[in-house]
Amino acid sequence: MQHTDRLIAYVATITLAGCGAGGGSSAQQYTIGGTVSGLSGSGLVVQATGAGMITVSSNGPFQFPTAVASGTAYTVSVRTQPANPSQTCTASGATASGTVSGANVTNVEITCTAAANAARFAYVTNHGSNDISGYRIDNATGALTAMNGSPFPAGAGPNWLTLHPSGNFAYVSNGGANSIAAYAIDAASGGLTPIGGAPVLVRPFQSVEYPISPVVIDPSGNLAIVGNSNAPMVGDAQPDNLAVYHIDAASGALAPIAGSPFSTNSPFPDFVAVDPAGKFVYAFNYITRVGVGGLSIASFAIDPTAGTVAAVSGSPFGPFQPYPRCYGLAPSGKFIYEGTIGGTVQAFIVDETTGAFTAGQTASFVSDDCVVDPSSRFIYVTNGSVIAGFAVDSTTGTLTTINGTPLTVSDPHTLVSMTIHPTGRFLYGITAEAVYAFAIDSVSGSLTTVPGSPFTGARSTDSLNTWFAIEPAGRFAYVTSRTSSSVYGLSIDPSTGALTPITGSPFTAGTSPGPIAFLR
Repeated sequence: MQHTDRLIAYVATITLAGCGAGGGSSAQQYTIGGTVSGLSGSGLVVQATGAGMITVSSNGPFQFPTAVASGTAYTVSVRTQPANPSQTCTASGATASGTVSGANVTNVEITCTAAANAARFAYVTNHGSNDISGYRIDNATGALTAMNGSPFPAGAGPNWLTLHPSGNFAYVSNGGANSIAAYAIDAASGGLTPIGGAPVLVRPFQSVEYPISPVVIDPSGNLAIVGNSNAPMVGDAQPDNLAVYHIDAASGALAPIAGSPFSTNSPFPDFVAVDPAGKFVYAFNYITRVGVGGLSIASFAIDPTAGTVAAVSGSPFGPFQPYPRCYGLAPSGKFIYEGTIGGTVQAFIVDETTGAFTAGQTASFVSDDCVVDPSSRFIYVTNGSVIAGFAVDSTTGTLTTINGTPLTVSDPHTLVSMTIHPTGRFLYGITAEAVYAFAIDSVSGSLTTVPGSPFTGARSTDSLNTWFAIEPAGRFAYVTSRTSSSVYGLSIDPSTGALTPITGSPFTAGTSPGPIAFLR
């Protein structure tokens, strides 16, 4: 969904007189530089006091043209923002200024976010009132305004809303009805209109005891996939617990594909994921068999053109470590991670050709939640008030503890979830009443507390939900309340990661609001 634009390079280099504070020609000279990330536009010009100016045309390392003497104070700033597409680039607060001290400066971080990534609309499923709140997002302030027609009716107990890659359709998993509600999205207003034939009942089902999984859509937009933990048991497993639907490209209507529902050969597929290349779908089963502990993973090959899926040879894989609490699919598609209450973090190596799994290294840590950074280089897990981090070997998936972790936060409430900023620069840990913020070192993955953290996220009478959602451009974050019908909005400082309440927050939602989805 990213667009590649032709880069038009231009050079604007100015050599400034003087190389430092009284250094003289014989003094040792040092360079100032760092790394640019997120750049897709052209014409970015950055400058440093005393060290000159440079035009940067691609992501990666940069260095100013003029060396300076040790003891020289410097400040790095953006002189000209990139265009085509328009972006906002900032130098991080922690490294944007300092004093040269007997060595080259290499850690200045310039991060760019694209205005094209800014979300226009936000949606919240309201489990208690059986509807969906839709909002327009103010591009300048992040404030939310209810759409005309909001809230939109859903089925019983809506849990998750998934947007089609085209942005034309939305699908909601109704946990209280074992059904999928489908909607057409008005491109101008963001309003939702039920699609004919919806909601679709996810069959077979014996009872509505567990929520069906979120709807997962393959990158081609042709298939919608749902794990059905309410399928009837046959012996010690559920033979028909993965439902796969073809999506009509024109209407968004769902129709079961041939052979659906499929068997994962295990009960309770509570998490379903599609690999980034769209070649495979994975169903994670909480237990291997009734009475037999241990995670199992079912893998299916996808043919998006034919609209078919087929079990991968050897599937399901496992059993692996028991009692999983969280799963993390690396954006690279090469690894999947599982955190357990039994005290391990398990790495799985994915064969990108066959879709088969091999159990990799385990690390010792009891896990409640886990997240993988956008570069697939770091994974962070939490338990209670403790956060641990692991660096990932890009070839073997080997986990190495990140220096400075585990670290402990001081809060009367435990950390319930974590979220990583789209740029990969910040980690946020959420408790019932506050948000802890950490800067992520781009080289080591180490965590440094953001000044001002923790940030108050709710009124003292409210409790925050586990879903801390950051809109795609990374400028605003939103979190729903467990105890009131509201959505809290927070503005994110792009340099430091600090959080500031958005004017007008909290915003009204339905009863028991849940996860948040964004539409660009």
